[in-house]
Formats: sequence, structure tokens, C-alpha cells
Amino acid sequence: MRFCAFALVAGMATLHCMAQLPHPAVYGAGVPAAILLLIRPRGARVLGFFIAGFLWATWHADRVLAQRIAPHDAGRVATLSGRIAALPTDFGVGIRFPFAVTDLQTLDSRALPPRRVLVSWYAPAGPPAADARCVLKVRLAQPHGARNPGSFDRETWLFRQRFGATASVIPHPENTCVAGAGSATGRMRAVIRERLAEHPGDVAGRGVIAALAIADRSGLDDATWAVLRDTGTAHLLAISGLHISLIAGATFLIVRVLIGLLAPPGRRWPAQRPAAIIAVVVATGYAALAGFPVSAERALVMLVVAMLAVVARRPAVTLDNYALAMACVAIADPLALLGMGFWLSFTAVGCLLLIDLTRQAGSTLARLVRLHVALALGMTPLLGLLYASIPLASPIANLVAVPVVSFVLAPCALAGAALAPFTATGADLLWHAGVHVWSWLWAWLCWLDSVVPALALPATPSPAAIALAIVGVLIAFVPVLPWARAFGVALCSVLLIPSAPDLAPGEVRLTVLDVGQGLAAVVETAAHVLVYDTGPGRDGYSAGAAVIAPYLRSRGRRQIDQLIVSHGDMDHAGGWPGLAAAVPITRVMLSPGHPGKHAEVRCRRGTRWRWDNVTFRVLHPAAGYPGSENDRSCVVQVIAPGGRVLLSGDIENPAETALVQTLGGQLRADVLIAPHHGSATSSSAGFLAAVAPRFAIFAAGYRNRFGFPHPEIAAAYRAAGIATWTTGRAGAVTVTLRERVARPRSYRATHARYWHLPADDTALR
Repeated sequence: MRFCAFALVAGMATLHCMAQLPHPAVYGAGVPAAILLLIRPRGARVLGFFIAGFLWATWHADRVLAQRIAPHDAGRVATLSGRIAALPTDFGVGIRFPFAVTDLQTLDSRALPPRRVLVSWYAPAGPPAADARCVLKVRLAQPHGARNPGSFDRETWLFRQRFGATASVIPHPENTCVAGAGSATGRMRAVIRERLAEHPGDVAGRGVIAALAIADRSGLDDATWAVLRDTGTAHLLAISGLHISLIAGATFLIVRVLIGLLAPPGRRWPAQRPAAIIAVVVATGYAALAGFPVSAERALVMLVVAMLAVVARRPAVTLDNYALAMACVAIADPLALLGMGFWLSFTAVGCLLLIDLTRQAGSTLARLVRLHVALALGMTPLLGLLYASIPLASPIANLVAVPVVSFVLAPCALAGAALAPFTATGADLLWHAGVHVWSWLWAWLCWLDSVVPALALPATPSPAAIALAIVGVLIAFVPVLPWARAFGVALCSVLLIPSAPDLAPGEVRLTVLDVGQGLAAVVETAAHVLVYDTGPGRDGYSAGAAVIAPYLRSRGRRQIDQLIVSHGDMDHAGGWPGLAAAVPITRVMLSPGHPGKHAEVRCRRGTRWRWDNVTFRVLHPAAGYPGSENDRSCVVQVIAPGGRVLLSGDIENPAETALVQTLGGQLRADVLIAPHHGSATSSSAGFLAAVAPRFAIFAAGYRNRFGFPHPEIAAAYRAAGIATWTTGRAGAVTVTLRERVARPRSYRATHARYWHLPADDTALR
């Protein structure tokens, strides 16, 4: 059975690796083939399960994609009716919530297909509660997200959550929300959240209690998650297998003891059967109170499989049950395989299963230490892939944090949540105790993180390195020779081997990142990194921390040798603080008009330096140049043996004219980052003629409100025979200069999956 279950999951995973959904004709051939193979002997049956898994995932994905709005409906105003499906999340200047749609119509009365929409409401007069029934005027958008190497893939997340559109509420007198009857668990969650908001404890403590009680993690900031990630304890604040099993296990033991005390002496039915059923019911209630997050659903399915084994009087901890639980979770939600949570959960459970099958003698403390060390080793390949780091403190941290959270903090949070609808005083006392325990645990985790920091990998591991590390883990867990365990651990160290440099002296890689409406470009040479502009930063978001830093980590670049902030506009300079907090910066160069007061070097024509046989020249502004802030943008030329790149900031026609008059043919470049995102006040004919680029990149956000690049400007580039890319539509755009300038590559095009929006740029057609 285990091979059939694994084959079913493998079939689903295979679909999620494809750039496009297969043609519908696949059903005509695949269904009969699967049926024929399923009735054959074992070997053929495994192949039949693989095909069945592939077809099931295909059908499910096709249904989800059918709920998306069409491209021509993006930007339309529509009337949205339905129910707020979860607790709204505050993002600084508004709230965001999933919306279960009962009716969605455009102004011309056309009904649209989405049944689930992610709604953003900026500055609502009175924030609505979960389960509220609303009628809202909204502006629709396709489920879009920036596409960059190493950073969060929002489109995948939107697809996994089954959002057919995103929407922004527009001010309108007909916008109404009425508190609905809702479900009992929904009302209870709302009450608990309100009581927690009034709790006098510190914000971080309240956030932890909310995360454990109702899976509301909005109160935990990035700094908290960073420490939890680096100590390997982030799993403790997610409603996952640990908490579900804790609730179920406690219920099972209590019910079994009570039955033993109260049941008639002559009973013939075993006590564990009703105890298992009641444990599943209680755990389901806890998952419902948490809003059924995906992690809780996975844990619940695994629990049901284990408890069914108990009811059937079979061993609960077996490889067959493990494989069956994995298959059941995948069948219930094929899109769960797109989340790292699925693989992290089952990897952790698989490690525990292997530890149980290869248990060794020793004291309780020794066995616990071995368990946490083995679990940390088993999770190393996936954590390395996910975070490009290994939490070395994980065994020590979890040895203390797991029992504290499981037996003290979580019970305080849950008992307080159970009392909150009835007595605020009792809930506050329990939550106060929980917050006090958390403050102690948090201080210890912070100290541990400072003493044993996470081990940063040279770069995001390659698939081959991950595969070798997984083989090493399996060898270490199931040693067949005395030296096998040491060999397995050594094999895992392949993750620490830096990849061979892919740029030789004289070669350059330019990557213009997709940071929305803004600019962030990274210029890499063999041994140096220049970052030109840092993208936007506002309302708690920083493109520097969210996009540039992950990109540099994925490339194995651990510091920035030169940061140039072309000028002070927030869409160019806003990400600087977040980037500086995430990556060491050796030197900063600012435009003359930037208000920076530190010892930064000011950008001035004539400044030049040389790295790895590559020359960098500042072409503009000249000393005392009187133009606007945009026209005083720092313009930099990169000169390599294989070609040239021109970084132009936000200069407009006056500065372009001055550059042409002063430098003329010296402006020539093979690759141009289009001035001012392609505005109508830039990219003059004389400037384009002087630069004469083969390729141009517009750093402009997807469907940005300015309409950049301006249609006339985009047409002028095409008329001049210049191939263009726009980051909002192409994702990050990378150009490599070796013996010659290679054609730019769109990350959206080269890393496409069937659920991603297409890279619909003119140069990509």
C-alpha cells in the first residue's frame, strides 16, 4: 500500500512542476490507462496510482483556475456581495481579508466567476468583523505578484488559497457590512480576538497567545519570526501537528482513564475505541476554532488515520499509515503540495517514524537529546532550501521550548480562549501567566540565537545538493555499517560547499528586480556587488528586505560593496533601511539632492572605479547641476569587455539633453534601464539615438497607476528596433555580459508554472 500511496502523491507533484496544464485530451487517454493499470499486479498498479494522482490534481487545478477573472476584467469596478471568511488582518493603512463571494457583477451586470476574493480596504470607517455580510464596490485585479529569484511567490500563495481575484474597496455610499449570524466558532474567534486586544500584556505576548489559540499570527513581527526561524522553533507558533496531537493525546488519555473508572466492570469493548473517537472530535473543534488553517487540516487528517488504526486495533505508528495519511492529505487538497508546510510536516513526521523504528536504549534525557538532534538533521535539507540557512541551535532550543510551549504556554492560551466568552477575568489570568512564560522563553531564545547563530549557506542549494543531503539523512537514520552514520552526516555537508563562481573577471550580470512601481537593480562582477536603488518602502514593507536581500542570498552574495541611491524618491530609496538591516553595505553613494547626513559619497560626474576588469563611470550629474530632483539622478555606466550597461535613474528630457550635448557617443550602451520608468517626459529621440541600446528594461509596476511605460514611449522604443521588457509583466529581468551581451531573460518566463500569469511583454512574444 505504501508504494501506491507514494506514487499517488508523486503523480500530483509532477503536475505542479509543469509550465502549462495538459490538454483536456489527457483525460481520454489517462483515465482508461489508470483503470487498466489499477486492476493489474502490484508493479503496474503503482503506475496506475501515479497516473490517477496526476489526473486528480489536473482536474482540481483546472477547477481552481476556472474561478479566475479574465484579463480584460482587471481594473473594472464591480459590486461584490458575500461574507468575510476570516479575521481581517491590519496592514497599517487598512485591512485585508478573504471574501467568500455570493455574487460578483461588473457595472454592465455581467456576473464573474470568482467564489473567493482577497479584499483590501484602505482606511475603513469601522473595521467589519469576521462573518460580516457585505456589499462592496471594488476595483478588481488578477491574482498577481512580483516574480523574483529567492523571494516570496505571492501568485503561488494566492493560487493555493484559491483566490480568483484580488480587489480594493473604493469609497462609495453603498458600501455596507452587517454583522452576520456566522458560525459558533467564528463568533468565538471574534470574541477571543477582541479580548486579547484589550489584554494589558505586551504586544508580542498577545501575538503569541493569539497564534496558539486562534491561529492569528498577525501580531508577530518580522524580528520575532527571524529569531524563531534561526532557532528552529517557528513550528511551535503554528497550529500544526504538535498542537493537534497534544490536544488529541490529552483527550485520549483523559477519556480512557474516565472510562476505566466509570464503565461497568464486565464490559467487553476496549476503552481506546471511544477514547480515539472523542479525541478526533475534540481536535476537530480546536482546528475549527483556529479557522481550519492548512497546517491544522494536514495534522487532523494524519490524526484521523492514526485513530482509525487504534479503532481497528492495528499499530498506529507504521510506514503504511504514514503513506496513507500523506495520500489522504494530498487527495483532500492537491494544492497543499505547493506549500513548504506540507513537505516540512511530513518530513518531520517521517523523521520521527524513522527514529521510532531505530530506537536505541538509554536514559529518557539521552533519548530526548538524540531525538532532537536527529530531527534537526532530518530537517536540514528542506530548511536549507527554504531559508538558505541551518538553525544550529534547533536541538537545544526545541529541547526546552517544546515542553514549555506544549505543557504550559499552549494550555494557558487554550484554557483562556475557552473561558473568554464567559469570564474575562479568568481568561486574563491564564493569558497573563502565558505571557509571563513567553517573556522568559523569548529571552532565552534571543540569548541562544546570539550565542549559536544560524549557519548561513553559501547560496540556495541546488537540486543535486538537496538530493545528496536527503540521501545522507537516510543513511544517517538507518545505518547499515558502523561508519555509515558519520558518512551520512558528512554527505549532508554538501550543502556547505560553495558553488563554483559563474562569472569570470570581465563578466557582468545585471538583474533588474520586480519591486512594483520602483527600481532596484543588482550589478554583479566576479567578486563584487553593486546595488543601484532599493525599490519602495512604506507601511512596514521594504523592497530591500523582501526582494533584494533574498535575491543576494540566493546568489551566495553576503555583502554589498557599493550601494548607489540615484535620488530621494521613495520608489528608489524607500527600501534602503530594510536592506541595510539585512545585508552589510561597504559604501554608499547618494545623489546631490538626497537628504542623507552620514559620511556617504555624493554622486558626481567623473567618479570612476574598476572591479574585476569591469569599469564603472558616473556620467551625471555634474557639480552644481541645477535641475530637478529627478534630473539630478545619479547616472552610471558599466563598461565590460563584452558590452555596456547604462543605469539612468529618473532623469527626464532636460538631463537627457545635457548628457547628449556633453558626452554624445560616449553614452552608447547595449543595455539601457529606461529613464523614469518609461514616462512621457523621458526617453527623448536624441537620447535614444545617442545610447543606441539593443535592449531596454522598464522598471515599472504591474498595472501601475501612472500607466508606465507610456504607450508612446514604448512605441518609440519598438520603432527604433529596441527590444523591451517591463519588470511588472516579465518579473526580474537578467542580462549577462560575457564575450557578448546575451539576450535578457525574464524570470516569469523561465520559471513559469501553470498557475502563474504569463510574461506578456512585447519582447517575449
